[in-house]
Amino acid sequence: PPGGQTPGDQTPPGGQTPVAAPAIKKGDTKTVKGVQYKVLDAAKKTVTAYKAAKKTLSSSKTVTIPDTVTINGVKCKVVQISNNAFKGAKKLTTVTMGKNIKQIGKNAFYNSKKLKKLVFKSTTAPSISTGAFKKTASKVTVTVPKKMSKSQKKKLQQRLKRAGVNKIQLKTV
Repeated sequence: PPGGQTPGDQTPPGGQTPVAAPAIKKGDTKTVKGVQYKVLDAAKKTVTAYKAAKKTLSSSKTVTIPDTVTINGVKCKVVQISNNAFKGAKKLTTVTMGKNIKQIGKNAFYNSKKLKKLVFKSTTAPSISTGAFKKTASKVTVTVPKKMSKSQKKKLQQRLKRAGVNKIQLKTV
C-alpha cells in the first residue's frame, strides 16, 4: 500500500499518533520566572501564585505576578496569591500584582522586611488575609491605577492596614 501503511492501520503517515489537546486539572503546577503557579479550577482556568522558588525567596528584589500564565498550553488567569507564598523573601522590595488578583492569602509576604513597594493593576481592591504584609517595611508605597475609585482605594488601604502595613503612601498612575 502507498505510504507504507497496512490496511486497517489508523496511524497517520509519518507514524505520529494524533495528540489530544493539552488539558489542565486542579493541582497542576508550573514555575514561571521564579514563582510556582497552581491550578485552582480547571473549568474556570484560574490559578494561584502558590509559592516562590528558593532562589526567588533568597535573592529576588522584584516579583511580578502576571495577569495570566500558560500551563500545559492553556492560558489561565492568576486570581490569588496563596498563604505563605513569599513568606520571608529576604531581599524582596517590589511586588507588582496583575489585574486579576482577587485574594492575597494569610502571611503571603510575612517577614519580607524590605518590601516597600506594592503595585496593583486591578481597579478593585483584593481581599487580603490576616498578616499578609506583617513585618514588611515600616512605610509602603502603594501604586494603583487612575481608574480605581475613591471607595476602592479606601478599601484597599483599610485591608492593607489590617494585614500588617503600618504606613501607606498611595500613588496613582
